[in-house]
Formats: sequence, structure tokens, C-alpha cells
Amino acid sequence: MGPRKGGDELWAKIVPEQGLRRWARFLRRYHDAVAEYRPPGTSVWSSVTGRCAPGQLVCHGDLWPGNGVWRGDEVVGLIDFDHARPASPLFDIAYALEYAAPFRDDTTCVRWLRYPHHRTARRIEVSCDAYGIAAPNDVADLVADQQRSVLATVRQLARRSVEPQATWVADGYLDELHRRIRWTESVML
Repeated sequence: MGPRKGGDELWAKIVPEQGLRRWARFLRRYHDAVAEYRPPGTSVWSSVTGRCAPGQLVCHGDLWPGNGVWRGDEVVGLIDFDHARPASPLFDIAYALEYAAPFRDDTTCVRWLRYPHHRTARRIEVSCDAYGIAAPNDVADLVADQQRSVLATVRQLARRSVEPQATWVADGYLDELHRRIRWTESVML
């Protein structure tokens, strides 16, 4: 959920289209596996309390390649469920697309995420197809909504002095999240 450092070899696993397809198919398998689970209404999550409403499931809440468990080029599991929460599956899809499409400026895509070129629209289509849905017409809005949700969660946890979010906020991470949201809101797909 916070600043992503290192893990170049993990980013490299989802840069090729085949790796992107594996990542999206794995997300679908995860969603299918948890679809019937109904946590109690008293469940406490990092950002909410409660159960799944109709159309919701327990989303992972922090889907980037570093939270995947990899066997070679195949993702076989997930770790780091501290931001799991009841939400629409589109929350996890939007979160994954933020990193896998990716929803970042060209410089960040090449330098930090190791994407050799920026082809967001194509990667959205490939990812959604592999997941088994049509690419939503409002995908940029969905990603921006997910980014705003992450920003609110980081802010809320920092106010409660929860680490590492308190340090991230003190170090200016909310400014980075605001920049990402503005970029996503400006994207034309």
C-alpha cells in the first residue's frame, strides 16, 4: 500500500503480456476462492468494520507483484493481507491495474516499474480479458476511486499512529498519492 522499493525481478514478471495474463488469471482464482466466504459483521479490517454486502467479497486490498508468491514466472499465492477488506471485486481489479497497466507517468513506468514503454489501454484489455470481464468503460474512474480509498486509509491509519503509515505521512507520501490520483484523473484511454 505504501512506497514500493526494490523488487525489480517481480515487476519484470508482469511486464510481458503473458505475465500480465498470469497475474490477472491468478486474481480471478483468488476472487473465486473467497467469493462464498462471509465474515461476521463484527470483523475489523484496516479501513472498515463489517461484513460483505451483496456483490462484495474479501478483497486483498494491496495487489502488486511484491505481494505475490512466485514459483518461477507463475504466481501461486498471496501474502500481506493487512489491508484486506470487504469490497467489490472491481476494487482489487482497479488496484492491480494501477500497477499492472500501469497508471503512472512514462518516466515512472520506465525507471521505477521497469516497463519499456507505456501502453496502458492495451494492458487494461489484456488484463481484463484474462480475468474474464470486459474492460470497464470507466476504468480510469475506478482506479482513481481506488487510489482515493488508499489515500483515505493511509491518512486514517497515520492519524491513529499506526506504522508504517504514520511515517509515510510524515515523509510526504500523501503528496505522492495526490499526484497519482491527478495523473489517473487526467488520463485519456
